[in-house]
Amino acid sequence: MKYRITLNNNYPNKMHGVLLCEGNPLHYVFFMKPDPLDLTMRIDFLDFDTIEKKWDCIPTDKVNIYLINQKVIDLLHLHDPNTFELLDVSIYSNHVFVETEYKLLHILNHIDQDKISYKDGIWVDQDFSKAYKKHKLKGWVFDREDE
Repeated sequence: MKYRITLNNNYPNKMHGVLLCEGNPLHYVFFMKPDPLDLTMRIDFLDFDTIEKKWDCIPTDKVNIYLINQKVIDLLHLHDPNTFELLDVSIYSNHVFVETEYKLLHILNHIDQDKISYKDGIWVDQDFSKAYKKHKLKGWVFDREDE
């Protein structure tokens, strides 16, 4: 059974980060491809400090592109190694650079149905969904898709 990752309804609408790619503003579409990325990116928030304290998975203004913290990264490494890459990004809060552990998640796996994968969204298996909930991580919810 697969679960599609979606954003928690309690996440404040106006707190999404604005993702900018240097060179070409449309380079974010490469997140929908399985090839490793080498992009210089920036995300601007109004108040990242407040968001960072409450949320483990933080959305950008681009669909299916999330910042994740070390707790989520560790869980992904445990359940789905070698299926994703973590990208460095410059994060700004109210125009001030912020040092943070958060990384952008890029799914490299577009085929394997038993692990995290990307196909018109990010999909995970039931074990990952249960572990995420068990660790009481915040940001993502999981919509079940029966095959």
